[in-house]
Amino acid sequence: MFGKKLDVLMKLLNVSNVELAKAVYIDPSYISKFRKGERKLPRNSEFLFDICDYLVSVAIEKNRLNLVKDLLACKEEKNLEEISMNMYEWLILKNSVAEIINKLIGDISEENFNTYKREEQKILDKSIEKVETKYYYGSQGNKNCIEDVIKAVLSSKTKNNVYWNLAQSDSSNFEIENYYFKYSELTRELVKNGRDVKLIFSDKDYHIQLIILLYNMLTLFMTRRITPYLCKNKKINTVNTMVVVDGEMTALEFSNYDDLDNRVSILTNEKGIIEYNKGLLDNYIRDSVLLINVVNYEDSENYQNIYSSIYGNEGRYFLIEGYFSFYTLPEETALKIDRENPNLNFWKTYVKARKGFISMLESNGGIEIFQIQNVQKYNILFSGRVIEYTKEDFKKHILEIIRLLKKYDNYELYGSENLRENVSITINENCGLIIESYNSSNKLIQITDHNLNKQFVKYTFNKIKNAKIKGKIEVINYLESLIK
Repeated sequence: MFGKKLDVLMKLLNVSNVELAKAVYIDPSYISKFRKGERKLPRNSEFLFDICDYLVSVAIEKNRLNLVKDLLACKEEKNLEEISMNMYEWLILKNSVAEIINKLIGDISEENFNTYKREEQKILDKSIEKVETKYYYGSQGNKNCIEDVIKAVLSSKTKNNVYWNLAQSDSSNFEIENYYFKYSELTRELVKNGRDVKLIFSDKDYHIQLIILLYNMLTLFMTRRITPYLCKNKKINTVNTMVVVDGEMTALEFSNYDDLDNRVSILTNEKGIIEYNKGLLDNYIRDSVLLINVVNYEDSENYQNIYSSIYGNEGRYFLIEGYFSFYTLPEETALKIDRENPNLNFWKTYVKARKGFISMLESNGGIEIFQIQNVQKYNILFSGRVIEYTKEDFKKHILEIIRLLKKYDNYELYGSENLRENVSITINENCGLIIESYNSSNKLIQITDHNLNKQFVKYTFNKIKNAKIKGKIEVINYLESLIK
């Protein structure tokens, strides 16, 4: 798939193998073999980014940038770095990031994340021989190395944390079954046996890696058995992959980019090497930021503060929600709901959210996507709960939304037919996003990372593109039809 896509781009831009090879400092025969499907996708993501940056520059030079943007489905994008990133995603992924996020949102809406379900062990079927230092070669050797270190961990009587550094691991590898195996099944084995895993990302495409892993191991993230960090320390890339278990075992992987299919991996329990690598990873975590925060709803003040971080900052906001948002209620209806639900602290949260919402409409504006539905029940979503209100309250709510649409030019609504009713996504394009799951576990996912944020903004625009109801007049007509 990679080779065919690269071939399409090069033909579109009339770029030869020699020209591309010269630009990224490799032999032209590599490019030829990629295009013919005779060579696997390279594992060095920096190499791929260089290809994308060069092809974008050629598209500008030959006045074909709009053709490239059409091919990549990023027609509205103007930032050249973003176009290059879109090209990178298009080249390496079987499914677009928007499609992966769409599946992820579906899983969040359907899962109950109270506990991680125990399964029958698949990997630990025998104990491993005591290892001092052992070397492994090639892709299969790398997989064997990772399996052996996990077996050694599971054979241990201690329950120490596992540190897993992911550096220069091309995102497409997470969609290749044999390669992905070590990040998925083996991580599940660690968690099932009482170990918590700290994932440390540092590569340029970490946000794509994390979204794919989040989709494939959602419950482990939601129950905080896996904690993802982003390290700002560029020196982390001295090795490709590093696994360290407190005081017990370390595995290192080195790639040879002169021969992209060749690699050497080392497994050792030598105390000096373990302590050195553990020290490195401790330093990396100190230089890292937490990428995903999972919050429960017991602390209502914390819930308000998280929402204030979205609506209390500059930048346009986006909301994808099956029902109409609670902060668009008229005040009298919000007060009534507060009286009827005294334990929810509804009014205080409403006032904060409403103030931030109006402030954003008066500045950068906001976009909301709602579910087109035949109204039989009248509900709003709030703090992990679905709250029912009366038909008369619903009518007042719709009239207030129509008033706001007419008053604020920056307020846009779109109607979609395929939203998840019990999931809400709130995004500030500058400072983060919140995903709420309205099921029995009442979990809220908070993400403040800018690159992850941008992927969800792209997902939102994909939803807007496919919306059934667009434009203020059409939306207002639809809303009026709901209350006739």
